[in-house]
Amino acid sequence: MPKISKDTRSIGFKGEKYAGIILQEKGYKILEYNFYTRLGEIDLIAEDNDTLVFVEVKLRRSKRFGMPEESVTLKKLEKIKKTGQIYLKKNKLKYYKLRIDVVSLLFEKDELVREKLLKGVYLW
Repeated sequence: MPKISKDTRSIGFKGEKYAGIILQEKGYKILEYNFYTRLGEIDLIAEDNDTLVFVEVKLRRSKRFGMPEESVTLKKLEKIKKTGQIYLKKNKLKYYKLRIDVVSLLFEKDELVREKLLKGVYLW
């Protein structure tokens, strides 16, 4: 299991890279990491069969404030959707199936103790 450092910038980067590995093991094809717009960011963009998936990665270093996935709000999902629409327009893509998945990573004492993929948290 991977270890995680105390540097918050590298924590997020390592979490996203690890999430990419998890998704690839489950058959996803990673298209892009960290897609930025003025509206927001999408951590990962991937294909899962015939579906384009926008992935939010949530990582926590303890359960003190709940599980990582519990911090994904409806407001955050709407922001990802709007950012995803910009991605589609920018790349001239016309997918018929779109969804948002969440990869939840929980570390305790710098060791990964739980990983969870929540598929189809938001569909449109």
